Amino acid sequence: MPLSRKAPSPRPIRTQRTGLSRQEAADLTWATLETLAHGLSPGEARDLNTELPEGLAEAVRTGTTDRMVRSATRRMPS
Repeated sequence: MPLSRKAPSPRPIRTQRTGLSRQEAADLTWATLETLAHGLSPGEARDLNTELPEGLAEAVRTGTTDRMVRSATRRMPS
C-alpha cells in the first residue's frame, strides 16, 4: 500500500512568508484593530464588530473605549 502524502500545513508557509510567529501575528492584528478603532465612530465600530470573530471584536471595543476615555480626559478641567 503506497504512503499517502498530506497537504502541507498553511502555518509554516505563513511563518516563512512573514517571518512572524503565530503569536506575533496575533499581537500585530490586535494592535492594528485597536488603533483603527480610535478613528471609528461608535456605529462604524459596531458594524466592524459584526464582521469579526469575538476575539478580534474585543480589540475594536478596547480601542473605542480608549478613545472615549482620552476624549473625556481632555475635556476635564485641570
